Amino acid sequence: MAVLFSWFIGGPCLHRALAQRFILFSLLGIASASATAALWSFQPGVTVRGKKPETWVLDLRNQPLESAQAAARKLSSRLYGSAERDLHQPLVIQTGFSDPKVLGVELTAVSSGGSDLVVKTNGVTVGRHVWPRAARTHTPNRVFYVPLAPGSNQVTLEVTQPAGVVVIGRYLLADTLAELPQEPPPLLFGSAAALAAAPASPHPAEAPPTGGKLEAEDGYRGIWYYNQPTGDEFKYKYSGGFATYPQQHAPIAIYCKEVQKTFFVYGGTTARHPSDKQELLHMVSYYDHKTGQVPRPRLLLNKHTEDAHDNPTLQVDDRGYLWIFSSSHGTGRPSYIHRSAKPWSIDEFERILVTNFSYTQPWHVPGQGFLFLHTRYGGGRPLGISATRCLFFMTSRDGVAWSDPAMLAGIEMGDYQVSWREGRRVASAFDFHPSPTGLNTRANIYYVETADFGRTWRNVRGEPLELPLTQTNNPALVFDSRAEGRLVYLKDINFDREGRPVILFLTSKGFEPGPANGPRQWQTLRWTGTEWVRRPFTTSGNNYDHGSLYIEPDGTWRVIAPTDLGPQPYNPGGEMVLWTSANQGESWTRVKQLTRNSPYNHTYARRPLNAHPDFYALWADGHGREPSESRLYFTNQRGDHVWRLPTTMTGDFATPAIVNER
Repeated sequence: MAVLFSWFIGGPCLHRALAQRFILFSLLGIASASATAALWSFQPGVTVRGKKPETWVLDLRNQPLESAQAAARKLSSRLYGSAERDLHQPLVIQTGFSDPKVLGVELTAVSSGGSDLVVKTNGVTVGRHVWPRAARTHTPNRVFYVPLAPGSNQVTLEVTQPAGVVVIGRYLLADTLAELPQEPPPLLFGSAAALAAAPASPHPAEAPPTGGKLEAEDGYRGIWYYNQPTGDEFKYKYSGGFATYPQQHAPIAIYCKEVQKTFFVYGGTTARHPSDKQELLHMVSYYDHKTGQVPRPRLLLNKHTEDAHDNPTLQVDDRGYLWIFSSSHGTGRPSYIHRSAKPWSIDEFERILVTNFSYTQPWHVPGQGFLFLHTRYGGGRPLGISATRCLFFMTSRDGVAWSDPAMLAGIEMGDYQVSWREGRRVASAFDFHPSPTGLNTRANIYYVETADFGRTWRNVRGEPLELPLTQTNNPALVFDSRAEGRLVYLKDINFDREGRPVILFLTSKGFEPGPANGPRQWQTLRWTGTEWVRRPFTTSGNNYDHGSLYIEPDGTWRVIAPTDLGPQPYNPGGEMVLWTSANQGESWTRVKQLTRNSPYNHTYARRPLNAHPDFYALWADGHGREPSESRLYFTNQRGDHVWRLPTTMTGDFATPAIVNER
């Protein structure tokens, strides 16, 4: 079955150095003097699903082969997610050999509902292997391996997706890589070879039916999501109420003056209680500015994953038809484009396209059509570009017939971007993911724009660019963060009254949560016409604190963001604050704290396209460290009200409740 590899590579220098050392040993045929024979094999003895094993620890220190094999028979062949509460434990393997070793894990089956497997060596994550939901059980039948340095080592394997189950046929311990089973060749956890094994996207014929007349849900409830357990008090690299996540998805809300409504999409959930299984629902609704009410939200589709990276985006064409772009995190799930059956209506949608794309940023250019910025995992391989996340764009006059994807950038291990439209211009600001550490050391800022519907792309000085951009030092570079030893987390991009770009971003010392990597400095970059001017703004507690930048007709700059620590400090989000600047970011005024005494952190304040003063930012809340309910909120331009969308509705329409009034 198709398998998606999604790797979070922590401590990769040591990991890859050890791997190179083992490969060298294998090529030279050097056998180390050690306590093992050429190959040890350990088979778990508890093979019945649901049966609890005697132990979750395999201690190979100072053990002869027979004793080690007897100890392995006390293990279960299955690793379970947290949905199996009595069975959810990481498997721990302890070694202590005087010479280098290689540990192999033979993966034989994975649950059809999807799963992951996180592998750590001495507390450092070396790889995360992800299988998508599928029609039948995955059968990898392949050995993946981890190199072990001489001395004491601890390897842990854990399923972190709640409903996941992974079946391990046996564990292998060898002196060299060449001694592991070679058919098919073993793959190094976290390696480019493992990533290259990712499949093509699912065939459209396998996609479940979507569209038609949409079911009305009985309230507004957001998805709760986490990514990369950290093993400390903060629990995850990032987590919380992620209905409006991430910033690389835009726009998610659009004001349409023709009908005086702000339409919006968000990531809903099947869960009704924090302990329930989460499945991501693509929801669409609107706020009626004439009545001050919202209808029951409509359910477009169930994405059959808890991954909030699959959240939807929205666009509206010249005739008022709503278009919903349904993303996929990687290549293992289908992506969709749907169009409303009637202008400015959420009642019925037609499915236009089933394909695969990620991090969607669709822009409708008036009078021209769609210019669709997005990411394709491994999309540069046909061009010989090995970046994991490659930036692409497509165009369409009518949203039905699309151009072939064209590559914009793929620098080292990939890029993330934020973008916006100004008239007929579409601009993108993006980072890059340095090799070999990847997205956890994201750096630099690049700026590109097109004013002719993607036919040519230029830097801020108007100089044409040769695409795709693949080098770190290229004509689009505007900020070299590595020169300052800082990571970059892009937040938003907008244009001043002269049409010049302004970029909002945050810098920090490291990817891990907590105060040790602070202060996390918010900054703006403004193009003056001759140079980029960078100015500090404020600080906050987490790399994934996200806010939006508004530049208004009178020249006021406004930011709505969770810059105050919340009830789960140093996890993503916090208390929302409204800031303004009257001098192009030279100084800022803290106008109002929009939320206070909240039970959960507020996250990802998003700016609607053509934002109306009465519906100026949309966001969600959620516990920063454990599954919780998640509610949706919005505020007005002045920040004197914060409304919460109703979580339960008995009628067809409801008036959002004011939860904070200033």
